[in-house]
Amino acid sequence: MTKRKRQDDFQKVKLKVGKKKPTPDNATNVSFRSKGIHLPEQLKRDASGPTTHRQLGIKELLSQLHHYSASVKQGALCGLRELLTSHPALVEQHLSALLSEVAAAFTDKDGSVRSAALRLLRFVAQCVPSERVGPFFPLLSAHLTCAMTHIQASIQADAMLVLDVLLEHYPALLAHRHAHLLTNFLELISRQRLSGGAKANEKAGAGKAGWALSVTPDRGVTAQQWRLTVLLRLSRFLQAVVEERPEEESVVSVDREGREKGITTPLELNWDDHPFGKGGIQVFENSGATPTPHSTYRLRPDVDKGVGVGEELSSVERVRGFAETLVPLLLEVWVETLGTDNGHLLSGDAMVLMLQILTILQLLRRLTPQHHQQEELDIWLRNTYLSDFKLYFMKNFPYGQLDTPSPRHKKSSHRNRQQVLAGAGSAASVEPLALNVTLCQVMVTLSHRGPGQPESQDADWLGPIRSFVRETLTTGSRLSSKQLGALLEVVRRLVVSQRGRAVSEDLLQAVYTQYQQRNLTMPVRLMLLRFFSQLYLKERLNRSKILTRWLAALPVQLVQLGSRNPQLSAQILQTLQHAAAWKNKELLNSLLTHACSLYDPQEGCVVVLPVDSQQRLVQMLYFLPACPPELLSCLSRVCKHGAWCPGLAARSSDHRNLRVVARLLDLSFLPSDTLLHFLSDCCLSMLSLLLQLEHSAHKREAVWGACLAALSSVPRLLRLLLQSLRVCDMCEEEFPQLAQILSLLMQHTHLRNHMVTNASLLQHIIQELTRYCGGESREQWLTDLLYCYSVTLSGHRGNLY
Repeated sequence: MTKRKRQDDFQKVKLKVGKKKPTPDNATNVSFRSKGIHLPEQLKRDASGPTTHRQLGIKELLSQLHHYSASVKQGALCGLRELLTSHPALVEQHLSALLSEVAAAFTDKDGSVRSAALRLLRFVAQCVPSERVGPFFPLLSAHLTCAMTHIQASIQADAMLVLDVLLEHYPALLAHRHAHLLTNFLELISRQRLSGGAKANEKAGAGKAGWALSVTPDRGVTAQQWRLTVLLRLSRFLQAVVEERPEEESVVSVDREGREKGITTPLELNWDDHPFGKGGIQVFENSGATPTPHSTYRLRPDVDKGVGVGEELSSVERVRGFAETLVPLLLEVWVETLGTDNGHLLSGDAMVLMLQILTILQLLRRLTPQHHQQEELDIWLRNTYLSDFKLYFMKNFPYGQLDTPSPRHKKSSHRNRQQVLAGAGSAASVEPLALNVTLCQVMVTLSHRGPGQPESQDADWLGPIRSFVRETLTTGSRLSSKQLGALLEVVRRLVVSQRGRAVSEDLLQAVYTQYQQRNLTMPVRLMLLRFFSQLYLKERLNRSKILTRWLAALPVQLVQLGSRNPQLSAQILQTLQHAAAWKNKELLNSLLTHACSLYDPQEGCVVVLPVDSQQRLVQMLYFLPACPPELLSCLSRVCKHGAWCPGLAARSSDHRNLRVVARLLDLSFLPSDTLLHFLSDCCLSMLSLLLQLEHSAHKREAVWGACLAALSSVPRLLRLLLQSLRVCDMCEEEFPQLAQILSLLMQHTHLRNHMVTNASLLQHIIQELTRYCGGESREQWLTDLLYCYSVTLSGHRGNLY
């Protein structure tokens, strides 16, 4: 029996060379398999909203604007512009944060950050209307003020570009902040002198608190270019303030102590609504049978103050105080600019700067709260600055262009000049004509003299202006519409203020020469026509031979114009009607000469013009000194052919048109056949009109009274009217109207005997109507007509069946 070997607890494993080492029993298996997890959609989404190409949302970009690094802030501003361009809805959602952060960048010390903020502001301004920006605009205005008054010149220059954006997109909001911004413009080009006693104040001149022009050596442009930069923006800013002022709706009367007594509101009346004195007109607020004692005093205004009305320019005194500071500075800039050129010949840059000075002076007088206060400001400017204006402005008038070869500027200087003119909307060059015309406009506003001031004291400076205006209008130089309008305004002021007949006739002759040119455009011709019309109608220059000649030629122009320009024709007719009412002999004779052409039934103005113009032509018949048979024949054919009746009947319900018939009936001689035919056509037209006036009892009464007076006064007139009623020439739609007219004539007591006399004609008309309308069913209007005929003419009726 074999003995088993005893197994030890720990046996040593013998390792052999070249054999794999056996795996231990307590070995851990560390092998594993891995698979990738792809989440493309989840990575694209961001909890904060849309992102840029750098995966930055709007919150991250807004937070980066507070970073200390200029490059990070510039990148954040560019990222915001990129994000808002691709997602415009974010602008409205984050408008408050956007405007506050962009406004804070106006005064950043790095120029690239300010440029990026300007581009972002321009983009936001193009997307958001002024109504949405209004609540945040005080913040923008405050940061703009900080930028304009900053100590660094580069930040001040960039503030002008920010001002351009706001003036372009939000002029009304900016004009409302003028009380805070006007002083900033002054501080950009001047500084306030320190008070040094009475002598120092005396040397300061007329400037309020002693302002003087300042020079900053570290600017990238010259002092003249920088002043041009500021004055360009000031001109546009004042223009916005003037345009955004609310229109005058009432005039406040003030007592001697300066207290308001009440408000006078203009009362507009339409006499068409108050014919024959019926109905009262309430002239005063608390007058009439039922007074309305409502006071105009309000503890608090119902609405906010209008745009452009603030505490800075709320009165003439405040405007005058601002002018006391600004005008001396403008005169210093003018003298400084004029000193660099040779006499009356100016360089291009100098003319641009001088034109802005004159434009600002024009806008300054328009800053008054009320229009009638401009005359008060003009008188103050004349008494204070007329001597300075004559010394500096009129010394070398008129100015011309200095022909100098353009030097080769460096790129940097060219870039600076472009920055001066960028965004200001002004051309880089100004024609001498524009400068001279603007200077004339400024100076003629000072021609209003006070009581006791002789006219001869202004001859030394008004003489060159008259000569320049006369030569400009008569030499045939090509004028733009704006330049011609400015010259006409100068002529109007000179003619009104200078009562010398010879001087006025020379200026009007120059304008009339311009008016007689054949190659004028319709807007220019309309401008010249309105100029002469205003002089004649408003200024009442009845003794002018030029105006008389112009008036006498208007009927010929109206005939030649025809229907080519209804607006121009309407302006001519308005002038003709007023002049005819004032009994201008030359005009009335010209109207009578060309009356047949005006009232021609085929191509006359009474046919081809609109209804309003036709009504004026009808009303002018009353003022003609005579009514020749040829004119009556034309009018009769116009009424008979219905050339004006469809359109005129709807608008000529005015009883003034009936004065034409009344005028003809008042003739002392026996009426001719032509006159009677015309009257019969007029009566028929007015009877047709009578049927259309259903809701106006007083107008029906006026029309019927005129027809009754004519038909009862001239018995033959009724016979001619009945003879003109041809049933065969009418359409079926006109039969009921004809039946109503006949019923009206038969029912009236004063016309019954005349109708009996013309019974045969009446019977023939009714027989024709019965034949054309015969059938199984008879119309109600025909039944009523037959009944009226049987009652009225029962003893004279023939056999109708």
